[in-house]
Amino acid sequence: MVLDFLLPKNFSLRDDEANAFEQFVANGGGALLLHNGISIQSQDRILTLAGAKFLGHPHHEVIRFEPSAHPVIEGCKSFSLDEEPYQFELVPADLTQRQATG
Repeated sequence: MVLDFLLPKNFSLRDDEANAFEQFVANGGGALLLHNGISIQSQDRILTLAGAKFLGHPHHEVIRFEPSAHPVIEGCKSFSLDEEPYQFELVPADLTQRQATG
């Protein structure tokens, strides 16, 4: 499942949509949140699936990427890109999700 939203800033999934998305991932489905697809994190249970909370972004700017010594990017060269760098607050790695009852 790929989510790439071009929706209003305060967009939120309806409960039935959030339930379906959460169940899809819980059943082993993959989710790739592109561009502002991270905007669905306004619901805490989706935030834990997304892994981060969108904070904002400055205007477009030129960003220079320098490859590190990691096998995934072996052979990649440095490059520059005119980009809109999103800023996130990461969900703590030790966060545990619990089912609410009652």
